[in-house]
Amino acid sequence: AVQNADLHGSKVAVLSARNPGIVGVSGIVVKDTARTFVIISEDNRTRIVPKEGLSFAVEALGCRVAMDGQSLLRSPAMTPKTACSHRR
Repeated sequence: AVQNADLHGSKVAVLSARNPGIVGVSGIVVKDTARTFVIISEDNRTRIVPKEGLSFAVEALGCRVAMDGQSLLRSPAMTPKTACSHRR
């Protein structure tokens, strides 16, 4: 599922938000924290976008899906990929 995927390098766009000024913001994820995405937009600006209260279009794993930001609230360190790599 996309919400469990590593989204670094994925394209994201804000579809809806409580703050209308953030709708339409898009770019490539360079950092995925528990509550925010740090993205680089096409105009080469770094933007910090909260996940809570927003819906996103996410291009990852070869598909584009709309997702509620609430479902993306998690620690990137706990994704299956990195959680499994620490086991021996």
